[in-house]
Amino acid sequence: MLKVNEIFYSLQGEGRNAGLPAAFIRLSGCDRACSWCDTKDHVFGVDLEEERIVHAVLEYPTRCAVLTGGEPTVQPIDTLFMTLKAAGFWIAIETNGDNLLTLPFDWITVSPKAPFFTQRTGDELKLVYLNEDVERYIDENPNFAHYYLQPCSGRNIPETVAYVKNHPRWKLSLQWQKQIFIK
Repeated sequence: MLKVNEIFYSLQGEGRNAGLPAAFIRLSGCDRACSWCDTKDHVFGVDLEEERIVHAVLEYPTRCAVLTGGEPTVQPIDTLFMTLKAAGFWIAIETNGDNLLTLPFDWITVSPKAPFFTQRTGDELKLVYLNEDVERYIDENPNFAHYYLQPCSGRNIPETVAYVKNHPRWKLSLQWQKQIFIK
């Protein structure tokens, strides 16, 4: 049983997989309280059995599932992962990296909210850019395939663009879902 904030079908709006149709499973709860969080209601949710969650995402015309939150690793997600895999899903996770992942996810996005985090490998490291030097994140975490900077809720796009242009090891990640007004 997991506490689920919402399940919906949309396009991935951020990072390397932007534009990919996916079923999003937004789990409730988080171990952080970031002032810029765009999921203010992540503390609320309904308790759902893992099989019911998978049944809901099977209604969508995709076999791509994204576990997100809040922070999905604050709940026991092993059974959900295994049930999704058994149903043929490619599974991505979006995590703050505070908890080490032990499941073989198909795509791992780590978006740390502090310089010290546990999950030091994955497919992409994505930082919310807060107008500070972040080069150390690449130097200290060389085991990611992609490095993205994302403006803070769209408020500092010019500053983020300038930083990426001056530090080309980073790529820009916009929250396209907000730009084109989709969930």
